[in-house]
Amino acid sequence: MKKLFLFLSAIPLFFFFACDDFSGLEIPEKISVKTGAKFEIPMGNGDIKIREKASIEEIQRVLDDNIKKNTSSENETQNKPEVYEYNPPIDGKISESAVMQYIINYPIKEIPLSIGDNNLDSTKLEQINIPETKFTAPDFTDSISNNLKITDQTFPMTELGQTAEIKDIGFKFNITSPSFSEMIVRSGQLKIVIEKPTATTVSDDFHMMAKIKLVNASNHSQVIAESDSVDCAQGKTIIIDLAGKTIVQNMYIIVDGSISGGQVGFDKIHTYGVEMRPENLKLDRITGLTITEEDLGNNSKIYIPENFDLKGLNSSLVEATIGKGELDFYCKLPEGWKGIKVKKSNFLIKGGIEITNDKFSPDEATPEGYALYKKATLDGVRVVPEKAYTYDTGTVTPGDSSKYTDENISWLEVALEDATIIFAEPGQETELTLSGVCKIESLENIKIKLSDLEHFSGNEDTGLNFSTLLGDIMKGDSENLIKDIKFADSTETDGAKVQGYLFVSKPDIDAEELNDLVISGKVHASYTDDEGNAQPDLYFLGETNSVGSMNMRVPIISFAQAAAENAGKLITNPDVISTKPKDPDDDPENPTGEVLGYSHKIKDGKVSKLLNDRPDNLKISYDLTLDSGSEGILDLNGAAIEELKNTDAKISVSLALVLPLQIQLEDNYDIPETSSHNDGWIKIKDVMTLAKDKEDLADLNKDVFDRGEKKDTDFLKYAEGLKSASITYSTNNTLVINKNEYKDSAENIHTAGERLNIKLFLYTVAEDGVTQTNLFDPVEGESDEERKYRKELKIADGTQSVILSKSEITRILSKDGYPFIPKICAEIEIPKDGDGKSQLQYIPRDGYFSVEGTVHLEFDENIPVEVWSK
Repeated sequence: MKKLFLFLSAIPLFFFFACDDFSGLEIPEKISVKTGAKFEIPMGNGDIKIREKASIEEIQRVLDDNIKKNTSSENETQNKPEVYEYNPPIDGKISESAVMQYIINYPIKEIPLSIGDNNLDSTKLEQINIPETKFTAPDFTDSISNNLKITDQTFPMTELGQTAEIKDIGFKFNITSPSFSEMIVRSGQLKIVIEKPTATTVSDDFHMMAKIKLVNASNHSQVIAESDSVDCAQGKTIIIDLAGKTIVQNMYIIVDGSISGGQVGFDKIHTYGVEMRPENLKLDRITGLTITEEDLGNNSKIYIPENFDLKGLNSSLVEATIGKGELDFYCKLPEGWKGIKVKKSNFLIKGGIEITNDKFSPDEATPEGYALYKKATLDGVRVVPEKAYTYDTGTVTPGDSSKYTDENISWLEVALEDATIIFAEPGQETELTLSGVCKIESLENIKIKLSDLEHFSGNEDTGLNFSTLLGDIMKGDSENLIKDIKFADSTETDGAKVQGYLFVSKPDIDAEELNDLVISGKVHASYTDDEGNAQPDLYFLGETNSVGSMNMRVPIISFAQAAAENAGKLITNPDVISTKPKDPDDDPENPTGEVLGYSHKIKDGKVSKLLNDRPDNLKISYDLTLDSGSEGILDLNGAAIEELKNTDAKISVSLALVLPLQIQLEDNYDIPETSSHNDGWIKIKDVMTLAKDKEDLADLNKDVFDRGEKKDTDFLKYAEGLKSASITYSTNNTLVINKNEYKDSAENIHTAGERLNIKLFLYTVAEDGVTQTNLFDPVEGESDEERKYRKELKIADGTQSVILSKSEITRILSKDGYPFIPKICAEIEIPKDGDGKSQLQYIPRDGYFSVEGTVHLEFDENIPVEVWSK
C-alpha cells in the first residue's frame, strides 16, 4: 500500500500545478535521500504552447462547429472557411519567433464558366432547338373537285305498251382523274341527269320508274349509294347523297325498276343520255391520291414563314458565330398525311439564325410524315437571339410565278404521290409544322451579356462568435477575458497588420477575354456585439448607397498552393496577399508597376474595428454582379471556348482575413468582475477556473483532503518532525512580448521584446470559495488585507522559491485548516506609456510558458518512512 506520507510533498506540488493545462507532468520514479534526512522530489515539468493551444485545427473545429449550429436546413450548402498559419519572411528570413498569424479564407461564391457544364451551358449552343412554327396547310378540296373527270353515258329503253321490269341496264361510272384509292365524303351529292331523248318522241303515257344504284365496279353487291325510285321517262335529275360514303376510282351505275304504258313501234326505241357530276363535295379523307404540281395549280405552292424568334433561347446570349455545325430543318405534315412530295424549293431562314438557300443540301428523299427534311451547313453562321425581322410574306401573290424564285421568299412546290390527305373539320384548319435542330461542334466566338448571366447575393456564416471564442478554445470561464483584448488598429501599426482582402480569382486558362471581367456590388459584415446588440453594417466593398468594383486576378499563388509548399496548412509565401514587381519579360512595353495577388484591399482599420466590436453571429453578406469593361459583354474566341468546354473553370470570389496575434491590453474586465477594474491591472482571482471545464468548477471549492467536517487530517502526525518544506522552480515565459520600446509614466524604459509583467499569488479560501482565509503566515510589511496572506509565485528568469513554514503546514493539516482550498490569483499589468496609452504586445509563434521544479523536505530527525509497499 502506498504510504500517504508522500502527500506532504505533494501539497506544494498541487499549489503550483493545479492548473491542468500543463502537459508532461511526471510521477516521481525515485526519491533521492541525502544526509541529514533531507528529501528532494522532482516534480516534473509542464508547459503551454500557443501553437498547440490555439492551433489551426482547433480554430477550424470551432468555426465549423459554430457554422453547423448556425446554419439552417435551407442553407446546407454553406461554404466552410479555410484556416491557415501565416509566417511570411522578415528581411528575407523565416522566423519562428515572429508574431503568430492566421489567415482565414471565406469562400463567398463560385461562378462556373464551363460551357459544357452549368452557367454558359444555359445558352444551349451545343444543340439549338428552333421553336416550332405552325402554318395552315393547303386545302386540296378544290384541286380534287376540279380534277374529277367522269365520262357521260347513254342507255337504250323501248316502249312495250305494257308493264315490264328493267333488266340488264347499267354502265361504268369511272373517275378518270385524279388517281386515288378511296375517297371518304364528309358531305355532298352525286347529281345524275337523265336526259330526255331528242331523236325520238317519248309517248305521254310511257313511264319509267327507276332507282339508281352506285356500286363498286369489281363487286356489284357492294352498294355505295342509291337514289329513291323516280319516273325518268320524260327525263329527270336524280340526287344521291354521298355523306359518309366511301367512293372508289372505278364504280358502276345500275338502273333498277320497271316500265309501263307507251306504244309499240320502231319509233319508240329511245336512247337516254346520262350526265353525272358531284355537287358541293366536301371530303373527310382521301388515300392513294396522285396529282401533279401542274394539276394542283395554286395549291402546289406552299409559302413558308421564315422568321424564327430565338429570344427565348437565353437572355444572356447576345450572339455567337458557329465554327462548325449542321442544321436539320423539317416541315412536318399534319397527323395522318403522307405522299406530299417537294418538286422544287427556294428555302431560307431569317431571324435569330440566318441561312440562305445555298447553304441547304439539294432536295433528297423525305422521311414518312414530312413534307421537307433538309440539312444545311452552319459554318460561319451567326446566332442572334435578339434579332427580329418583319418581312411581310403577305405581299406575295399565290400563283405569281415571277415570285417563286425570289431569294427573299421561302416556298415549296409540291405534288401528291400516293398521298393520304385528312381534311379539317368545318371551322378548323389543318396545320403544317416547321422546326429544326442546330447541332454545333465548335464556335468561332460567343458574346454573353454578363449582367444577365450572373447576379448573386446571399450571406456566409463566419463561425466567429466572440462571446464564446476564448472559452471555445481555452476551456473554463475565460469568455469575458476577450473584453480585455483590443486588436491593434492596422492604421497605426507596421509589419503584421489585421487586414482583409477580397479575391476574384480568374480561372487559370489562356483566355485574355476574361481580363476585363469585374465584379461590382457590395460586400459587408452584419453582426451583433457580444452582448446581443445589433451593430451597423460594416462595408468592405461599396457603401450603403454606392457600389464598388473589383478586377479579376490570376492569383500569384493560391492559399492551398502556398500551404502545399510546406506540406500542411502553413503559408510562408507572402505572394498570397501581397504585391510583387512585374516581370519585365511578361510585359516588355510596360515593365514597371506591380502585380496584385488580390482584387480589393479592405480599407485599413475596418477589419480591426470589426474584431474590436467583438461580433457575434458574424455574417458576410454580398450582393454582386459579374460585369465587363466592354459594355457588360463577355466576348470569347474559339480557343477560349474550347478551354472552357474542356475544364471546370470557374470564377471564385472569397474574403481573406489576416489576423496576427498583435494586441493591446485594456483593463475592462476582471474575473470575477469587481470595482477594481480600470486600475491598470487585469486580475484573475482564480486562475484554475480558466483551466477547468465549467462542469468541473465545483471540484475546485472542495477541501483538498476530502474532509466533510472540521477535523485533523491523518497526515498531521508527520508534521511534527518536519523542519521545513519548499519548492524551487524555474519558469520560461514568452507567451506575450512587448512589440516596441516605450517609456512609462515613471520614466522607466521598456525595450522591444520585453515580456509581460504577470504576478501570481497563492492563497486559500473558505467553503464559499470566495472569502480569503489566513492559513498562510502574514507577509512582512504587507498592509493590504487581500495580499497579506498570499504567497507570491514570481515569474522571472532563474530559480525561484516558495517556502512553506512548519507552522503553515501544521495549520493546513489540522482542524484549524479546514477547509483547505488553495487558489492561484493572477495580476497582469497593462503596459502603458507616459501618456497612459496601452502598448502593443504580440504573441510569438514559439510563445510558451513552462515550469519545472523540485520539492525540498527537511526533517528534524530521521523518521522511518515506508515509501512503497505492495
